[in-house]
Amino acid sequence: FEQVVSRDRSHAQNEVWREVGATYLAAGQFEDARNALEQFLDHRPSDPEALYLIGRAHAGLGHQREATSSMQACIAAVKTAPAYKYRADKRWLNEAQQFLRRPMHNSAE
Repeated sequence: FEQVVSRDRSHAQNEVWREVGATYLAAGQFEDARNALEQFLDHRPSDPEALYLIGRAHAGLGHQREATSSMQACIAAVKTAPAYKYRADKRWLNEAQQFLRRPMHNSAE
């Protein structure tokens, strides 16, 4: 992944880091997921999917306050998005709301 990004820095502003983060998250590598998602969010700080994913990474690391904050930011990003974007990102709103309803924001699913 690093090689792709180093060859074309514009990838860092697109989907590469978010997808890397999602892959690490799925593998249970929460620290690596958080680091990759932070790279993505440096360029797109209001991306609902990345905010949701980094919230899950924080939860996996036991960082409940950060997880809650990321989920709340995800919800706010979707709710303030234009209508066309809201429809596309509504999944992340629902996922974040469900996450926040869980006792202790348990990351194991």
